[in-house]
Amino acid sequence: RNLAAQFIVCGAPFVALLAVRAPVRWQRGAGHALAALSIAAVVLTRSRSAWLAVIVLLALGVTLVSTRADNEGRGRAALLAVTIAIGAGVAPRLPTTLAWSSATPFRDTASHLVDASTGSGAGRMAQYGTTLRMALAHPMLGVGPGGWSGQYPRFAAANDPSLRAGLRPTNRLPSSDLLGAVAERGFIALVLGLLLLVELWRAPGAE
Repeated sequence: RNLAAQFIVCGAPFVALLAVRAPVRWQRGAGHALAALSIAAVVLTRSRSAWLAVIVLLALGVTLVSTRADNEGRGRAALLAVTIAIGAGVAPRLPTTLAWSSATPFRDTASHLVDASTGSGAGRMAQYGTTLRMALAHPMLGVGPGGWSGQYPRFAAANDPSLRAGLRPTNRLPSSDLLGAVAERGFIALVLGLLLLVELWRAPGAE
């Protein structure tokens, strides 16, 4: 459910552009329908990382609309905000096969949205620290593509929440794509990737 929510959030900017900037009314309507379904799905997953990403995207969207959009664009953006609010409000009442042990699951997730001391938040912070130690131990070329899961137990503490018993002691991929990429490919690849992004941003016609 976390991965599904994160994929949905990755597509959210394109859905927002469709709802706000599509030239045909029915296309904007389709964008609104997708936005409502997307936010409802993200809410139902209770994925804290996806919820935080939605908050960041909304803040960025408000900033862009307030500084760059004309009156028509602001009106369309406001209508999209209403659609998102309706989708988020209806989501907890939709039927789902996801079973939660708490009587107030969505309230619990919201109240612990930035809590990194307990639960999955503490597990993620421990994993981030271990992954960073792995990257620092192999700074040039990393541990190799796909090597994170095999090398992680060597760097993790015995009580690391990311470890479990069995033939596969960790997940195949880390929670942080960026830290995982650095651990597997090294800091040289990170620097080259950043330089490539800068060149693409500065390239003629990039705007």
